[in-house]
Amino acid sequence: MKARLPASLTVEQKKALSRNINEQIGDEVQRLNEDLCAMYLYVMHVHCGHGKKRLEADWQVFQPILDALIERYRMDETDRPWLCTRKLKEVGIDCKALCSGTKPFLNYTINK
Repeated sequence: MKARLPASLTVEQKKALSRNINEQIGDEVQRLNEDLCAMYLYVMHVHCGHGKKRLEADWQVFQPILDALIERYRMDETDRPWLCTRKLKEVGIDCKALCSGTKPFLNYTINK
């Protein structure tokens, strides 16, 4: 059975729909942040042997380091990935080349 939608949405319905979409996007961004945190800390634990205290200390400096980078270059927070990629290129790390041909650590699925 198909849902019947009105020919056009009212202003109130559009606002409600927009709020709902923004809430879902916010939830998804939060989940992705938590996933990245978990993967980063797990790799540091396995590769470097960091325990609970060291992992917590690593995570506590993660955000301030990124904030300082953004503040230094007077860029928007949304530019963090680009700026980090650029700074890594300066030391010879090409993230795009490094990641090409490898299995992605995050997979995006769209539910229809």
